[in-house]
This record gives sequence, C-alpha cells and structure tokens, in this order.
Amino acid sequence: MNPTLKFVTLKEDKRVFKDFRKLYKTAFPKEERVPLGPVKAKALTENSDIVCAYEKDEFIGILSLVYRHDVVYVFYFAVTDKKRGGGYGGAILQKLKDDLPHKKIGLNIEITDGESLNKAQRIRRKNFYLKNGFCECGFKMKERGVLYETLSFGGPFTREEFQDLMKNYFGQKIYEKYYEFPED
Repeated sequence: MNPTLKFVTLKEDKRVFKDFRKLYKTAFPKEERVPLGPVKAKALTENSDIVCAYEKDEFIGILSLVYRHDVVYVFYFAVTDKKRGGGYGGAILQKLKDDLPHKKIGLNIEITDGESLNKAQRIRRKNFYLKNGFCECGFKMKERGVLYETLSFGGPFTREEFQDLMKNYFGQKIYEKYYEFPED
C-alpha cells in the first residue's frame, strides 16, 4: 500500500469537486456520465461520497461511492492520465478495501464479450480488477443503453443487492427509466 495516498471527501472539503469534475468529464464518455448536480447533492448525504485521491498534494484520481447496508458500490473510478499505469489504480482500490474492511465492494465494467471498438481496453480493465481481487458476480445490467457486468470484492454482490442500492440512491422512477437486467 502507498502510505502517502490519502482520500478527501466532498463532505470534508468542498474544493475537491473541482478536481472530481475535471477528471469525470475527461475519463468517461458522455453516454456513461450522469448529471453531476444530483451526484454532488447526494454525495453530501450519508449514503454517498465523492472522493478524490491525493499523493501528498498531487491529485491522483476519483471515486464516486454509494452505500447501502454492507455494500459499497463504486459508481465511478478513474486515475489521471498522468498517473495511469503507475500502480495508483491498484493503490486506490487497496486503500478503499482497507478503509472499508467489513463491506462488500461492487462495481460495473463494460462487457468484454462481443465486438466493440475498445475491446482490448475493456479486457485490460477487467483483468486489472480481477488482479486486484474482484470476482465476477454472474449478472449483467444495462444502464442508459450500455451493457455492463458486475464485479465484487469481499463477497458476492447479488443482482437484488444492486437493484436495492440503486433504487435507494436514485428513487424508483429514475431507476426504472435507466436500468435493465437482461437474462444471460
């Protein structure tokens, strides 16, 4: 673990939002981004966080987290271009696991089967998470037309847990509008 890596939440320091927003807009394609206003507002409640990772005072990456019971869902995770490939992604995940030792951590990645323009990138991303201790959960979900598979660390993350978490976070109407669970 990187002992100089620190997390700063939006609740602790409102200034981190500037770093979060900049990386969020460059790291994720438009079709994968939700409006930041509600994400920011929800991050000021107890069931969500916006987190920026820093090494000393240098900005390294972002996490958007959603909490429900014993589950933490990583909504967004990215490392700055400058630091990508330098072990910081793994260090951020390790710190997250260390900070939440009794929680299951779930996240979604774009599916790796089938054809896509960025298939090699998708496979590298999945291998990165598997190397960092995450496991396949055995279900897929579609969010805003993009098909994802779910991975977890610290125990199985079920479809029902994911559905409950997202309904609690977004509310029933928005959840039903944007989320589908196709049968495999």
